[in-house]
Amino acid sequence: MFFLAAGIAALGAFGSSRASNQSGPPIQDVGAMKKIAPWVMDHTANGQQAEFLVVLADQADLSGAAALPTKGEKGRYVRDALWNKSQATQGPILQWLRDRGLEHRSFYIVNAILVKGNRETAEMLAARPDVARVEGNPQIQNLLPQ
Repeated sequence: MFFLAAGIAALGAFGSSRASNQSGPPIQDVGAMKKIAPWVMDHTANGQQAEFLVVLADQADLSGAAALPTKGEKGRYVRDALWNKSQATQGPILQWLRDRGLEHRSFYIVNAILVKGNRETAEMLAARPDVARVEGNPQIQNLLPQ
């Protein structure tokens, strides 16, 4: 009888902890948090929005360009490889951003997407396996004389 009562109590505790996790804030993934640059964490604190670059894990392999004879052929190869990789890999993230109405801009030279969002957006993107890291996009003033 004692074991039956203990089992029911354990199931109840497990069920209530799961229910509270489902309604509460998302559990933070430590691995995903390591992907987010400190600049992004600082500039999205207290509900602020910031621009950050979502760098995808899958980057183009450009090694085949070395075997091509001319500079023009190498350039076309590199451009096409970068463009094709971005087109093949960015779609799911771009759709996710569009579905949420988030400002974004796609880049292909470095397979990355510029996003304007908050901390939750950065964390959700960092948790994706297709994202390598989330980097800041600070505004830099160039105070050179005119």
